[in-house]
Amino acid sequence: MTADIFRRADAAHPHRKSFFLPISMALKGAYLIAAVVVSLLPRLASAQSAGQPELVYTDPVGGVYTQGWSAQILGQHRGEGVAVYVVGDGKLGDFFGVISVNCARPGRSEWLASGGYLSPDRVPPEAMHGIRKLACND
Repeated sequence: MTADIFRRADAAHPHRKSFFLPISMALKGAYLIAAVVVSLLPRLASAQSAGQPELVYTDPVGGVYTQGWSAQILGQHRGEGVAVYVVGDGKLGDFFGVISVNCARPGRSEWLASGGYLSPDRVPPEAMHGIRKLACND
């Protein structure tokens, strides 16, 4: 229903650039992330009660400052993947997310959800190597 209102408003004023479409797309993205997080909450809750995430990499970001990257296995995800909860904390800002690590085909690993100040592309390769090592028992 909301999308119809936006389409009618755009049709009534074709010369105007629509700002409703990016808003609705952003809301869909937020709903998708919320749905993934909600679906993984039982695993996350059981992982939280099992202990703290394990430090997989400490990034020296200059001087006395560091950025710590920790991970904790949540369980299997869709047969091939291992769901891993990832936390980044330190000088660069906070990060939290869930990645599905595909041990057989690393290129098929994918972020299921993320949040915080940093985006998933800011997770350094060394931390990703540590996450993969933890998830795949390498």
